[in-house]
Amino acid sequence: SVHRILKTSGGFISRIGVHYADLAIVNSKHQSHAQHLVIGKHVPPQMVVCAADGTLYELQVLLPSDTRFKVLVFSGDFCGEQLSRVNLLADEL
Repeated sequence: SVHRILKTSGGFISRIGVHYADLAIVNSKHQSHAQHLVIGKHVPPQMVVCAADGTLYELQVLLPSDTRFKVLVFSGDFCGEQLSRVNLLADEL
């Protein structure tokens, strides 16, 4: 049935079940630095709020698989000292 097919292969249909092997654009050498992510897999779907303007985004929309490097900064409550750290990071980027 269609339901059974979707249940067993839904991760591959949505691409979140795909795990790419080490190749030119995938290098799992530093996996220990990404404790809650698996290098070579798509980032799981999540809704996130953009701190700059309060807009709600689907994380996978911000992270298309286009071989370009992306940096996400989860700054938390950025006021006081944390705001200075976020601004310093922004200047460095």
